[in-house]
Amino acid sequence: MTKSRGMAQGDKHGFAECASVATRHDPPSAAALSDPVLRSGGAGITAADPTSAPQHATAAFGEPAGQGEAAHALGAQGDAPGGCTASTTRNISRSFAQQATIHSGGVAGQTVKAVNAALPRDPAPAFVATKGEREGGRSRHGERAASAGASRRRARAPKDANGGPTAMVTSPSPALDLSIGPPAPALRGASHHAIPAMPQQVNPRSSARAWKDVDVAVRHDMRMCAEYVNEVYENAQVKQQKHRPNPQYMELHQRDITVSMRGILIDWLVEVAQEYNQSAETLFLSISYIDGYLSKARCVRSKLQLIGITCMHIASKYQEIYPPAITEFCYITDNTYDRDELIEMERKLLDVLDFKLSVPTTWMFLVRYLRVAEADRKTELVGMYLSELSLLEYALLQFLPAQVAAAAVMLALHHANQPHWTATLEHYTGYTPRGLRECAQILHRAHCNAKASTLPAIREKYAAPNLLNVSSLAVKDLKPELFDQPY
Repeated sequence: MTKSRGMAQGDKHGFAECASVATRHDPPSAAALSDPVLRSGGAGITAADPTSAPQHATAAFGEPAGQGEAAHALGAQGDAPGGCTASTTRNISRSFAQQATIHSGGVAGQTVKAVNAALPRDPAPAFVATKGEREGGRSRHGERAASAGASRRRARAPKDANGGPTAMVTSPSPALDLSIGPPAPALRGASHHAIPAMPQQVNPRSSARAWKDVDVAVRHDMRMCAEYVNEVYENAQVKQQKHRPNPQYMELHQRDITVSMRGILIDWLVEVAQEYNQSAETLFLSISYIDGYLSKARCVRSKLQLIGITCMHIASKYQEIYPPAITEFCYITDNTYDRDELIEMERKLLDVLDFKLSVPTTWMFLVRYLRVAEADRKTELVGMYLSELSLLEYALLQFLPAQVAAAAVMLALHHANQPHWTATLEHYTGYTPRGLRECAQILHRAHCNAKASTLPAIREKYAAPNLLNVSSLAVKDLKPELFDQPY
């Protein structure tokens, strides 16, 4: 804890304000549809009139979420300063209402003429009842026609001049049109843009290579979402293109902070995540928010730690079941920043990020790719260790999270003396070893330099016995010809 507080002592001077506008959209509304439907025998007419109440998503503080992204609450309350546990829950509320009212009514006592009038007319009607016959029909069958449970009507047949029955000529009636009406108009604000196609990273010969369906064994496990897990990751592949940070924001936007300061901040946040038992996804989300914010807003070094701890505060509320209270994050900075400063920075961060908090991370893809590779426990831990080392490497921002995760899996398999790549991995990741060459080389260099690095938090984390001490394992050489070897 002393080491964690130490960073806060030296950096407390000035901050360049930054502002942006968060876009918001009005909730859509649906038009009501109504059209009568005639039932057989003239028993009644049913009209459907569904209506839909406007739907709205409300985040805490009454702010509407922008562009469909969840907007999390600002400033979770806490009453235990100085503690290391938290009991606050997600401060977010969503209210969706939809109502449908169907009005139905019946008309009893309908005569044959009324039913025929509602139906499409034939060019030459085969039978027309006389006035006397219509009156007789009402007098004889009035009670039966008035009954709501009557399902059929009995029609009087005409008679000839001698009083005998005549043959009744009928013509086929056209089928009833039971359609409710015209299609509902599109909801206001609905998107009609097609999802952009995924970049083609796969070798053309992969379509002819045999690959294994890794979801067959867990198809009946509802937690694995085997029915649509591939669609989830295809959407994440597209979404990561929209949320990737500027890989040169240090050179283009920042004047008072450096790449080494970014590394020191991330190393400290790794310790904070361990202190409060945060998940790995929370840590990766925090770093993603930091890079996204610094790509658009200028920062001074005295506020860099405030940005980092605020990003972890947002990520913990988004990801954790029991996020630490806001006072806990103030305490971990040795009270360098108070509660009001953290809440104000949270507002600025959410505005700059445009409330887009559902960001695909390297960890999200890593979990999937490790399962595709059918890696054992030790190989999984090596892949996790490499993926967390990638957070410290500013040079890896030029690659997509999915590409970094695929490179980490390939290096972990190579480190375990297993086949470094398979046709199944190529199918599910969309990458070949040649496409991962540059990313894997940078990540392998970071792995080699980790033991002598001045940023020891990740190395010490994976030196624990419960993580099989994978950070102390010898690093296997990575030969350039490995990327061209067949698999």
